[in-house]
Amino acid sequence: MKIPSAAPPPPLRPFRLTPDQANTCHDGGWTDAEIETCKRRYVLFVRRRMLPTDAEDLAERLTLRDREEDKRRLCIECLYGIGTRCPNGYPIPEFLLNHCDKYVST
Repeated sequence: MKIPSAAPPPPLRPFRLTPDQANTCHDGGWTDAEIETCKRRYVLFVRRRMLPTDAEDLAERLTLRDREEDKRRLCIECLYGIGTRCPNGYPIPEFLLNHCDKYVST
């Protein structure tokens, strides 16, 4: 009788940039404003109970998103992102980039 195998473990660092993304993100260095935004995001994400390594990786990934001028946002970035429902009445999704007319920057 074959014993069913367990589900594979989740990635150790799910938000970490690929080497190509990291090269793009760090190409030419960061401006002072990008550094400050990345630090602010890191602090926000840790306050919202993310692991420090995940918070750092996600803040860096969002710097790349900003450089690519992607206007989508994560609920965790929003003022309302700490609760379970947004002002739109929807449940707050886990780490889904989306366009939201109720987004309020923290």
